Amino acid sequence: FCWIIFYGSIVYFFVSKFVLDSTLHSLFAYSRNHISVYFINAAALLYISTLTSGRQISLLPVFLIFLVSIVSIGFGGIISCLIFLFLLAYYKFSRSLWTHKIILFFAFVYLILGLWIMFGDIIDVSTSLYFSNEILIKLKNLSELGGRLDVWIEYFEKLDITRFLFGSSLSESFYGFSNLHSSYFLLHQRMGFFGIILICLFSYSLLKMYSVNFVYFSCFFVLLLRGLSDTTFLAGSSFDFVFLYFFLFAIISLKKQIKPGIPSAKNIPKQSLG
Repeated sequence: FCWIIFYGSIVYFFVSKFVLDSTLHSLFAYSRNHISVYFINAAALLYISTLTSGRQISLLPVFLIFLVSIVSIGFGGIISCLIFLFLLAYYKFSRSLWTHKIILFFAFVYLILGLWIMFGDIIDVSTSLYFSNEILIKLKNLSELGGRLDVWIEYFEKLDITRFLFGSSLSESFYGFSNLHSSYFLLHQRMGFFGIILICLFSYSLLKMYSVNFVYFSCFFVLLLRGLSDTTFLAGSSFDFVFLYFFLFAIISLKKQIKPGIPSAKNIPKQSLG
């Protein structure tokens, strides 16, 4: 079922974009920023299904969602999916010393390339790659993040002791936007100081996840990372259950003393699969 959802959505996306010439905003929640959100969650579901059945993971799903993020030209999605790809590649091939070095080398190359694009003159180089100019412009000017920073700065400027402790109305606008473009700011707006406590619990669960299962850790880390620049979880999303699964899995698994590695259907507690 998870396999059909994921690969069926991949086919639907590429056919809609390149065959039917549909606009990106007409796909998946009328926002191209949420295209990567959808596919990250769908990939996480596929990896949950794969590991609980005792099978080895494939890098094809995470490679495909990286391509999707490039086509949809979402800066947060490209960064998140690229990190997702590197984390799972590191997990799958780290037993080989040479592969380990190659992965670290490419990670370093991408870091240098990203810094060069943002602070150098590579933006002036004309290329024939599809969407390359818009991607380079976004990386150079950080235009998406720049708009979000204005929203976040105004949110901070309006903070007082009452807002800090109890949050504020969800109907309030900041810099002309009713969307705070961050799951973490939205949690604070809804819950006040209790939202900060919840974010700390997310971090704690992530650390515990690292000692239980690296694949699940990678999925949870990318979901948390993607939530920095868009309202992707605990915001009425249909995929909130995926996020909550990872949030609770680490603590439940440690209490049951599951050993690190790939869990099988036999050693995962039934209550953690719900």
